[in-house]
Order: sequence, then structure tokens, then C-alpha cells
Amino acid sequence: MTETAEGTTEPTSLEFAGVYLLTAESDGQAAVPGLTVALDTRGLTIRKPDGEVSTVIGWTQLSSVTAAGRMRTPVGRPGLVLEARTAAKVHRFVVPSDDPDALEQEIVRLDASAPRPRKRAGASRALAAVVAVIVVAGITVAALVATGAVKF
Repeated sequence: MTETAEGTTEPTSLEFAGVYLLTAESDGQAAVPGLTVALDTRGLTIRKPDGEVSTVIGWTQLSSVTAAGRMRTPVGRPGLVLEARTAAKVHRFVVPSDDPDALEQEIVRLDASAPRPRKRAGASRALAAVVAVIVVAGITVAALVATGAVKF
């Protein structure tokens, strides 16, 4: 937990047991049961039913982690759909929860405080460099024309 400026604490990690993975191949109609999903300082960790780590997706790979609605689990419990987006794929899970609204707020807070790298301004830097080269070239041509070295 971390303390905010208002003096309240926010979660720095969340762990969910009994999670279902909604498979992409079935368009979310089939679910793989018994997973544990953790959101922490490393990113998203998925554990198999036997506890073995299946996948770790770092925050640098995740573009977002969101609560994407409500859905009942295959056994009828209320649940929250958790979506973890990467550049290549959307991973969808159903997290059993008796209070999906509170869980959604925790996920939103954790995602907002995630240690993702800041977006680089590479394109704007490149554009600034191109503009600078054009300006310098224009000044050089103007100086050559003014001195009579180049005539048009």
C-alpha cells in the first residue's frame, strides 16, 4: 500500500484466486478455470492451478489494465471482467468478486499508479531536427545569394 496526499492508502498489488481466462479462440465462450492473477510492481503475473507461473507481462508491455464489465463465472458467482492489453493481444479474465464495483476502483487506482515508462517524444524530436536543418539550409542559401556567390 502507498499513502496518497489525502492520507488514504492505495493498493500497490492485487492478487485474485479462482480466476477464469476467457479464451480468444472461443470468442470468450470457453474459460480456463483455477488461475491466480496478480498485479504488482512487476506487472501482471498469471499462475496455473498448481501455482506454477505461466506468464509474466511487465508494465512496459501492458498498454492498459481495465475492468471491462461484469459477468457471472461459469459456476454462477458474480465477477468482473479484467482486460490486460498489450500491443499484440488482449487478455481477458473473469475475477470472482462479491463487490465488483469496489474491485473495479482498486484496479483503476493500481493501473493509474503503474510504473509504465513515459512515452518518448521521438517523433517530435525528429520533426524539430528536420525543421532546424531546413532553417539552416534556408539561411545558408540566403547568405550565398546576398553575397553573389549564387545567382538565380
